[in-house]
Amino acid sequence: MKTIIKNIPILLYATALLAIAVLSAVVVHRSDVYVSAQKNDETPIKTDPSAWENTSKDEPVIPEKTNNTDNAPPEETVEKKYLGSIPRSAEADDKYVYTQTIYGNGKTLLCDVLQTSVGIFTVVQTDSTEGDVSGSDPCVGIVKSDSYGNILSAVSLDGENAKDFVSAAPTALGIVLVTGGGKTDSYFLHIVSYDLAEEKVFKITSAKGGKVVPTQRSFLFFAYYDTETVLYSYSDEKISFQSVGSGEICELFEFSSYYIVYLSDKSGNKYNIEKIDKSSLRLLSERKVSDALVQNVFPVNENGKQYYILFEEKADGISVVKSASPLFAETLEEKRLGNFTITNAFFDGENILLLCEGNIKGIVKVSPDLTARVVGDDEARYPENILDCIFSGKTLYCLGTDAEKDIVFCFCENNVVSTEYFNEKTDKAKLIGNLDGTFNLFLQANDDVKIICFSLA
Repeated sequence: MKTIIKNIPILLYATALLAIAVLSAVVVHRSDVYVSAQKNDETPIKTDPSAWENTSKDEPVIPEKTNNTDNAPPEETVEKKYLGSIPRSAEADDKYVYTQTIYGNGKTLLCDVLQTSVGIFTVVQTDSTEGDVSGSDPCVGIVKSDSYGNILSAVSLDGENAKDFVSAAPTALGIVLVTGGGKTDSYFLHIVSYDLAEEKVFKITSAKGGKVVPTQRSFLFFAYYDTETVLYSYSDEKISFQSVGSGEICELFEFSSYYIVYLSDKSGNKYNIEKIDKSSLRLLSERKVSDALVQNVFPVNENGKQYYILFEEKADGISVVKSASPLFAETLEEKRLGNFTITNAFFDGENILLLCEGNIKGIVKVSPDLTARVVGDDEARYPENILDCIFSGKTLYCLGTDAEKDIVFCFCENNVVSTEYFNEKTDKAKLIGNLDGTFNLFLQANDDVKIICFSLA
């Protein structure tokens, strides 16, 4: 929307022919506002008063300040309209391979992006009454697209039980989505088929947050409360639950008859490692660690033997622990790495790659023998704020923003950091890597979700 302010002072005065009669000067100040139409895919220009142009040739007359705003002209707005349809093809772009927009006549907020073998699923939250996702009440929905940005289908969940997004994950049963904030004080588990045609809904007690974790045949949902974490499981069309200590889920390993779960409790500065029976959710054994938080856990192979490597956050920084057991009942080796934080971590098949911030910024490679070294020779080229990262083809790709909130994309290859800058500003974005070597960037663009496909070639 472009707003132009015109200030045209007109000074009319006259001097009487007779010396005893004088007419006072009259000042007329007019401010006309003209608003141009805006397309749905255009970014509105900021109407910051400090940026307004004075188009008058004369010096403007500044009126005295007054508290009376009754005579202020009403602001003129342009109603946002939805002109799209589903299915909808992506658009070719001069700068990128293609672009696409998920939008409506209200605000459409990016919640999550899930990549599967049958399509890419974008979870959004909206107050639109008309749009790709919409409803009579604010709601959460899913938009399915392919790797070329074509929107294939979409589903809007009932706003009475799907107003706010909590968590989502692709599972063996379909997309599992947890919502809350509707007309009842509850959470709702939605199991949505991958064609978005079928949905099953289960009501559970609301919490302060939670996370969906896929399993081999189903899924688990960890619900966070002030003093405990409750584990929900789904089997035979029924929901079962069990209290499993406290803290947020960090990692889960699934074995034939049990799970190994790592819970990190930030409020208590501690973490638990729990062995849980798969069928009954009964706690089989537990190990509690104080004065530390668990960051990441990886199974690795060294000289044909299975080991587990765990990264802890302590008061003096990050430490790494090695054990032959996922319960870490016996520590084989422990080593302090340094005073930094781990943003994300991946296993490349041989080594563990840590994306770090703090005293060490960039990528740190940790081998199974706990040898650590920095990868990349220019830490200044990494984004200031990390939004997302993916691991593909033994390369770690990082997405973030600089100090001006412009999007920065970087990766490290042959120990050299390469950086690409986008003329796009955002606070939230997700990155997807495609099999053909292109990337899909999903970002919050004002009140819409923008999809950009780009290539490094």
